[in-house]
Amino acid sequence: MFKKLLTTLVVCFAIGAATTTAQETLVLVNSPANIAGSFGFTNSVTADNWGADPSTGTWTADVAIVDDEVDPNPDACTPVMNTAEMAGKIAIVDRGACNFSLKAYHAQEAGAIAVIIVNNAPGAGLFNMLAGDSATSVVVPVVFITYEDGQLVKDELANGPVNMTIGSVVFANNIGVANTGILRAPNGVMPVAQAEALLTPIDLGTIIANNGQNNATNISLDGKIDFTPIGGGSATTVYEESASLAGLDVDSSELVTLPAYTAIEGAGTYEINYLIASDSIDGLGDDNEITTSFVLSENVYTKSQWDLANARPFTPTHTLVWESPALNS
Repeated sequence: MFKKLLTTLVVCFAIGAATTTAQETLVLVNSPANIAGSFGFTNSVTADNWGADPSTGTWTADVAIVDDEVDPNPDACTPVMNTAEMAGKIAIVDRGACNFSLKAYHAQEAGAIAVIIVNNAPGAGLFNMLAGDSATSVVVPVVFITYEDGQLVKDELANGPVNMTIGSVVFANNIGVANTGILRAPNGVMPVAQAEALLTPIDLGTIIANNGQNNATNISLDGKIDFTPIGGGSATTVYEESASLAGLDVDSSELVTLPAYTAIEGAGTYEINYLIASDSIDGLGDDNEITTSFVLSENVYTKSQWDLANARPFTPTHTLVWESPALNS
Protein backbone atom coordinates (compact mmCIF):
# COMPACT_ATOMS: atom_id res chain seq x y z
CA MET A 1 0.00 0.00 0.00
CA PHE A 2 1.76 3.12 -1.18
CA LYS A 3 0.74 6.22 0.71
CA LYS A 4 -0.11 9.58 -0.77
CA LEU A 5 2.15 12.39 0.46
CA LEU A 6 0.28 15.33 1.97
CA THR A 7 1.91 18.77 1.96
CA THR A 8 -0.29 20.34 4.61
CA LEU A 9 2.68 22.18 6.11
CA VAL A 10 4.21 23.54 2.90
CA VAL A 11 3.76 27.31 3.01
CA CYS A 12 6.21 28.49 0.37
CA PHE A 13 5.23 29.27 -3.22
CA ALA A 14 8.68 29.95 -4.60
CA ILE A 15 10.67 26.96 -5.82
CA GLY A 16 14.37 26.38 -6.17
CA ALA A 17 16.72 23.88 -7.72
CA ALA A 18 16.31 20.42 -6.25
CA THR A 19 19.29 18.38 -5.17
CA THR A 20 18.88 14.74 -6.15
CA THR A 21 20.82 11.55 -5.77
CA ALA A 22 20.34 7.98 -6.91
CA GLN A 23 20.71 6.99 -3.27
CA GLU A 24 17.85 7.94 -0.96
CA THR A 25 17.75 7.76 2.82
CA LEU A 26 14.49 6.07 3.74
CA VAL A 27 12.48 4.39 6.45
CA LEU A 28 10.93 1.67 4.33
CA VAL A 29 8.51 -1.20 4.97
CA ASN A 30 9.60 -4.08 2.74
CA SER A 31 6.91 -6.56 3.73
CA PRO A 32 4.12 -7.47 4.07
CA ALA A 33 2.96 -6.02 0.76
CA ASN A 34 -0.23 -4.49 2.14
CA ILE A 35 1.72 -1.87 4.14
CA ALA A 36 4.88 -1.71 1.99
CA GLY A 37 6.20 1.78 1.26
CA SER A 38 8.17 4.56 2.88
CA PHE A 39 7.44 6.61 6.00
CA GLY A 40 8.23 10.23 6.70
CA PHE A 41 10.80 10.51 9.49
CA THR A 42 13.36 12.57 11.36
CA ASN A 43 16.66 11.15 12.60
CA SER A 44 18.93 11.74 15.57
CA VAL A 45 21.95 12.92 13.56
CA THR A 46 20.23 15.81 11.81
CA ALA A 47 18.28 16.61 14.98
CA ASP A 48 21.17 16.88 17.45
CA ASN A 49 24.16 14.93 16.07
CA TRP A 50 23.91 11.66 17.98
CA GLY A 51 23.53 8.02 16.96
CA ALA A 52 24.60 6.52 13.64
CA ASP A 53 23.92 8.47 10.44
CA PRO A 54 21.27 6.56 8.43
CA SER A 55 22.64 7.99 5.18
CA THR A 56 25.92 6.10 5.62
CA GLY A 57 24.59 2.55 5.44
CA THR A 58 21.60 0.24 5.25
CA TRP A 59 19.98 -1.61 8.15
CA THR A 60 17.37 -4.25 7.23
CA ALA A 61 15.63 -6.60 9.67
CA ASP A 62 12.29 -7.64 11.07
CA VAL A 63 10.94 -5.25 13.69
CA ALA A 64 10.14 -6.05 17.32
CA ILE A 65 8.37 -4.01 19.99
CA VAL A 66 10.45 -3.44 23.13
CA ASP A 67 9.19 -4.68 26.47
CA ASP A 68 10.70 -3.16 29.60
CA GLU A 69 7.97 -4.65 31.82
CA VAL A 70 7.25 -1.22 33.33
CA ASP A 71 4.20 0.88 32.48
CA PRO A 72 3.82 2.80 30.29
CA ASN A 73 5.11 0.07 28.03
CA PRO A 74 6.85 0.03 25.52
CA ASP A 75 8.78 3.27 26.16
CA ALA A 76 12.19 1.69 27.03
CA CYS A 77 12.81 4.15 29.83
CA THR A 78 14.12 1.20 31.84
CA PRO A 79 16.23 -1.70 30.53
CA VAL A 80 14.50 -3.82 27.88
CA MET A 81 13.67 -7.30 29.11
CA ASN A 82 12.71 -9.18 25.91
CA THR A 83 16.32 -9.43 24.73
CA ALA A 84 15.86 -12.76 22.93
CA GLU A 85 13.13 -11.25 20.77
CA MET A 86 15.09 -8.03 20.24
CA ALA A 87 18.47 -9.47 19.11
CA GLY A 88 19.25 -8.50 15.54
CA LYS A 89 15.93 -6.69 15.12
CA ILE A 90 14.88 -3.11 14.50
CA ALA A 91 13.33 -1.94 17.77
CA ILE A 92 9.95 -0.20 17.97
CA VAL A 93 9.85 2.18 20.94
CA ASP A 94 7.17 4.65 22.06
CA ARG A 95 7.95 8.31 22.72
CA GLY A 96 7.36 9.65 26.24
CA ALA A 97 8.52 9.68 29.89
CA CYS A 98 12.30 9.92 29.29
CA ASN A 99 14.78 11.31 26.78
CA PHE A 100 15.20 9.85 23.32
CA SER A 101 18.80 8.72 23.73
CA LEU A 102 18.03 6.70 26.88
CA LYS A 103 15.31 4.83 24.99
CA ALA A 104 17.68 4.14 22.11
CA TYR A 105 20.48 3.05 24.46
CA HIS A 106 18.25 0.53 26.23
CA ALA A 107 17.06 -0.92 22.89
CA GLN A 108 20.64 -1.09 21.63
CA GLU A 109 21.80 -2.86 24.78
CA ALA A 110 19.02 -5.43 24.26
CA GLY A 111 20.50 -6.30 20.85
CA ALA A 112 18.60 -4.03 18.43
CA ILE A 113 20.52 -3.01 15.30
CA ALA A 114 18.43 0.15 14.81
CA VAL A 115 15.68 2.00 16.67
CA ILE A 116 12.39 3.48 15.50
CA ILE A 117 10.80 5.82 18.04
CA VAL A 118 7.06 6.27 17.49
CA ASN A 119 5.20 9.43 18.42
CA ASN A 120 2.73 8.70 21.22
CA ALA A 121 0.36 11.53 20.24
CA PRO A 122 -2.11 11.03 17.37
CA GLY A 123 -2.00 13.78 14.76
CA ALA A 124 1.13 15.37 16.23
CA GLY A 125 3.38 14.62 13.26
CA LEU A 126 7.17 14.50 13.50
CA PHE A 127 9.56 15.98 16.06
CA ASN A 128 13.31 16.42 16.21
CA MET A 129 15.00 14.20 18.81
CA LEU A 130 17.28 16.18 21.10
CA ALA A 131 20.26 14.40 22.62
CA GLY A 132 20.08 13.31 26.25
CA ASP A 133 22.57 11.94 28.76
CA SER A 134 22.98 8.62 26.91
CA ALA A 135 23.58 10.13 23.46
CA THR A 136 27.32 9.43 23.31
CA SER A 137 26.68 5.74 24.01
CA VAL A 138 24.24 5.23 21.12
CA VAL A 139 25.94 3.79 18.03
CA VAL A 140 22.90 2.51 16.09
CA PRO A 141 20.69 4.64 13.80
CA VAL A 142 17.66 6.19 15.50
CA VAL A 143 14.66 7.53 13.59
CA PHE A 144 11.34 9.04 14.62
CA ILE A 145 8.01 8.36 12.86
CA THR A 146 4.42 9.49 13.37
CA TYR A 147 1.89 7.83 15.65
CA GLU A 148 -0.18 6.81 12.64
CA ASP A 149 2.70 5.09 10.82
CA GLY A 150 3.80 3.41 14.03
CA GLN A 151 0.30 2.10 14.63
CA LEU A 152 0.23 0.70 11.11
CA VAL A 153 3.33 -1.38 11.89
CA LYS A 154 2.13 -2.43 15.35
CA ASP A 155 -1.23 -3.56 14.04
CA GLU A 156 0.40 -5.60 11.29
CA LEU A 157 2.73 -7.31 13.77
CA ALA A 158 -0.34 -9.01 15.20
CA ASN A 159 -0.65 -10.84 11.86
CA GLY A 160 3.00 -11.81 11.43
CA PRO A 161 6.51 -10.42 10.79
CA VAL A 162 7.11 -6.92 9.46
CA ASN A 163 10.42 -6.34 7.67
CA MET A 164 11.85 -2.83 7.38
CA THR A 165 14.90 -0.98 6.09
CA ILE A 166 16.47 2.16 7.53
CA GLY A 167 19.18 3.89 5.51
CA SER A 168 20.36 4.38 1.96
CA VAL A 169 18.35 2.58 -0.67
CA VAL A 170 18.92 2.54 -4.42
CA PHE A 171 16.21 1.62 -6.95
CA ALA A 172 16.77 0.88 -10.62
CA ASN A 173 13.83 3.10 -11.58
CA ASN A 174 12.72 5.86 -9.25
CA ILE A 175 11.26 9.17 -10.30
CA GLY A 176 9.57 11.28 -7.67
CA VAL A 177 7.91 14.57 -6.94
CA ALA A 178 10.39 16.86 -5.20
CA ASN A 179 8.18 18.13 -2.39
CA THR A 180 10.37 21.21 -1.92
CA GLY A 181 9.59 22.21 -5.51
CA ILE A 182 5.81 22.27 -5.76
CA LEU A 183 3.95 25.14 -7.37
CA ARG A 184 0.89 26.07 -5.35
CA ALA A 185 -1.17 29.09 -4.31
CA PRO A 186 0.87 31.92 -2.73
CA ASN A 187 -1.52 32.09 0.26
CA GLY A 188 -3.05 29.35 2.34
CA VAL A 189 -6.28 31.29 2.85
CA MET A 190 -7.53 34.36 0.99
CA PRO A 191 -10.88 36.22 1.15
CA VAL A 192 -12.99 35.27 -1.85
CA ALA A 193 -13.84 38.89 -2.67
CA GLN A 194 -10.15 39.76 -2.88
CA ALA A 195 -9.36 36.71 -4.98
CA GLU A 196 -12.21 37.43 -7.39
CA ALA A 197 -11.22 41.07 -7.68
CA LEU A 198 -7.63 40.17 -8.53
CA LEU A 199 -8.45 37.08 -10.66
CA THR A 200 -4.79 36.17 -10.36
CA PRO A 201 -3.93 32.89 -12.07
CA ILE A 202 -2.08 30.31 -10.01
CA ASP A 203 0.96 28.76 -11.66
CA LEU A 204 0.89 24.99 -11.40
CA GLY A 205 3.52 22.27 -11.74
CA THR A 206 6.27 20.54 -9.82
CA ILE A 207 9.92 19.59 -9.95
CA ILE A 208 10.34 15.94 -10.92
CA ALA A 209 13.55 14.25 -9.78
CA ASN A 210 15.16 11.06 -11.09
CA ASN A 211 16.59 9.26 -8.05
CA GLY A 212 16.97 5.90 -9.81
CA GLN A 213 19.93 4.18 -11.45
CA ASN A 214 18.40 4.33 -14.93
CA ASN A 215 17.50 7.27 -17.11
CA ALA A 216 13.74 7.84 -17.09
CA THR A 217 11.74 8.25 -20.30
CA ASN A 218 8.21 9.26 -21.30
CA ILE A 219 7.39 11.03 -18.02
CA SER A 220 3.90 12.39 -17.51
CA LEU A 221 2.54 14.90 -15.00
CA ASP A 222 -1.20 15.01 -14.33
CA GLY A 223 -2.66 17.87 -12.33
CA LYS A 224 -6.16 18.00 -10.87
CA ILE A 225 -8.00 20.46 -8.63
CA ASP A 226 -11.08 19.42 -6.65
CA PHE A 227 -13.30 22.13 -5.13
CA THR A 228 -15.38 21.63 -1.96
CA PRO A 229 -17.66 24.49 -0.86
CA ILE A 230 -17.31 25.99 2.61
CA GLY A 231 -19.88 24.38 4.88
CA GLY A 232 -19.70 21.02 3.16
CA GLY A 233 -21.00 19.46 0.00
CA SER A 234 -19.65 17.19 -2.68
CA ALA A 235 -16.24 17.85 -4.21
CA THR A 236 -16.21 18.66 -7.89
CA THR A 237 -13.25 18.58 -10.24
CA VAL A 238 -12.64 22.08 -11.62
CA TYR A 239 -9.26 21.57 -13.29
CA GLU A 240 -7.55 18.69 -15.13
CA GLU A 241 -4.42 19.19 -17.19
CA SER A 242 -1.40 17.11 -18.22
CA ALA A 243 2.15 17.69 -19.38
CA SER A 244 4.97 15.42 -20.49
CA LEU A 245 8.73 15.20 -20.35
CA ALA A 246 10.61 13.12 -22.92
CA GLY A 247 13.35 12.03 -20.53
CA LEU A 248 15.24 12.70 -17.32
CA ASP A 249 18.83 11.62 -16.70
CA VAL A 250 19.99 9.96 -13.50
CA ASP A 251 20.66 12.45 -10.68
CA SER A 252 18.82 15.24 -12.44
CA SER A 253 15.59 17.14 -11.93
CA GLU A 254 13.39 19.42 -13.98
CA LEU A 255 10.44 21.70 -13.39
CA VAL A 256 7.40 20.58 -15.38
CA THR A 257 4.62 23.19 -15.58
CA LEU A 258 0.90 22.97 -16.28
CA PRO A 259 -1.47 25.67 -17.54
CA ALA A 260 -2.27 28.27 -14.87
CA TYR A 261 -5.59 28.18 -13.03
CA THR A 262 -7.85 31.00 -11.83
CA ALA A 263 -10.12 30.18 -8.88
CA ILE A 264 -13.65 31.38 -9.68
CA GLU A 265 -15.77 28.81 -7.85
CA GLY A 266 -16.10 30.90 -4.69
CA ALA A 267 -15.53 30.17 -1.01
CA GLY A 268 -14.24 26.69 -0.34
CA THR A 269 -11.25 24.37 -0.34
CA TYR A 270 -9.26 23.81 -3.52
CA GLU A 271 -7.23 20.58 -3.34
CA ILE A 272 -4.39 20.36 -5.86
CA ASN A 273 -3.18 16.87 -6.74
CA TYR A 274 -0.08 16.06 -8.80
CA LEU A 275 0.57 12.56 -10.14
CA ILE A 276 3.65 11.52 -12.12
CA ALA A 277 4.46 8.37 -14.07
CA SER A 278 6.95 7.05 -16.62
CA ASP A 279 7.17 4.03 -18.92
CA SER A 280 9.09 2.04 -16.26
CA ILE A 281 7.80 0.35 -13.12
CA ASP A 282 8.84 2.64 -10.26
CA GLY A 283 10.74 1.11 -7.35
CA LEU A 284 9.27 3.62 -4.88
CA GLY A 285 5.79 4.53 -5.99
CA ASP A 286 4.70 6.48 -2.92
CA ASP A 287 6.59 9.63 -3.93
CA ASN A 288 4.82 9.79 -7.29
CA GLU A 289 1.75 11.59 -5.97
CA ILE A 290 1.45 14.69 -3.81
CA THR A 291 -1.43 16.86 -2.68
CA THR A 292 -1.63 20.42 -1.42
CA SER A 293 -4.51 22.85 -0.99
CA PHE A 294 -5.63 26.42 -0.53
CA VAL A 295 -8.85 28.01 0.78
CA LEU A 296 -10.98 30.93 -0.35
CA SER A 297 -12.83 32.21 2.71
CA GLU A 298 -15.34 34.94 3.52
CA ASN A 299 -12.98 37.05 5.62
CA VAL A 300 -9.80 35.17 6.61
CA TYR A 301 -6.35 35.83 5.20
CA THR A 302 -3.25 33.84 6.13
CA LYS A 303 -0.07 32.71 4.43
CA SER A 304 -0.32 29.36 6.22
CA GLN A 305 -2.58 26.55 5.09
CA TRP A 306 -5.90 26.25 6.90
CA ASP A 307 -6.97 23.63 9.42
CA LEU A 308 -10.68 23.37 8.61
CA ALA A 309 -11.44 21.02 11.50
CA ASN A 310 -10.23 23.56 14.09
CA ALA A 311 -10.83 26.81 12.13
CA ARG A 312 -7.24 28.00 12.46
CA PRO A 313 -3.99 28.03 10.48
CA PHE A 314 -1.81 24.95 10.60
CA THR A 315 1.13 25.39 12.93
CA PRO A 316 4.35 25.30 10.88
CA THR A 317 6.69 22.37 11.53
CA HIS A 318 9.52 24.55 12.87
CA THR A 319 7.24 25.99 15.56
CA LEU A 320 6.39 22.51 16.77
CA VAL A 321 10.03 21.51 16.78
CA TRP A 322 11.56 24.43 18.58
CA GLU A 323 8.81 25.60 20.90
CA SER A 324 7.31 22.38 22.21
CA PRO A 325 8.11 21.93 25.93
CA ALA A 326 8.28 18.13 25.63
CA LEU A 327 10.94 17.61 23.02
CA ASN A 328 13.26 15.61 25.22
CA SER A 329 10.80 12.76 25.70
